[in-house]
Amino acid sequence: MKYIIDIPDEYENDYISMSPLLGKEFCYPLRNMNKTYVIPTGLKIEQYTETDRKAIEDEVWKFAKKVRLKEFFDDNHNLHPYLDCFDSYQDAKAKHEELKKQKDEIRVGDEVEYVEDHRKKIVVTSTYSDGWFDAIDSNGYLYINRNPVMWKKTGRHFPELIELLKKMGEES
Repeated sequence: MKYIIDIPDEYENDYISMSPLLGKEFCYPLRNMNKTYVIPTGLKIEQYTETDRKAIEDEVWKFAKKVRLKEFFDDNHNLHPYLDCFDSYQDAKAKHEELKKQKDEIRVGDEVEYVEDHRKKIVVTSTYSDGWFDAIDSNGYLYINRNPVMWKKTGRHFPELIELLKKMGEES
């Protein structure tokens, strides 16, 4: 069985040593005072490269398209059309990241919560650069130019607010 272990660069010398028999070998570091000793594990390691990752991702994608993942999901998750739209894992991942970003984006009508004290507001405008927005609380107090980093979506959305703002715009 193969595993990928991510070792930060600054600890590479602690966990990897050169063995005359195995070449590069995974070791367990043992620190005593200011000195580090290594205990060999006898496990040979190979350096991971991005080309390996692409090959692995492509292999997994071919398998997923072949099985269509149907047995892993209930009837509410139909991935057949989704899998057929993309030629590779990389294409699907890029589209997934784009959709996730759109889903996480704060929009007019979203209920948002301040991360520090959980105060809830409704977004009424999102016309600022970098996603900044104006919001209103349940008492009608307007919060101008809010930084989206400090707020998270609650999952509630009020489309009637969008309709109200449209009506107000039409009547002007």
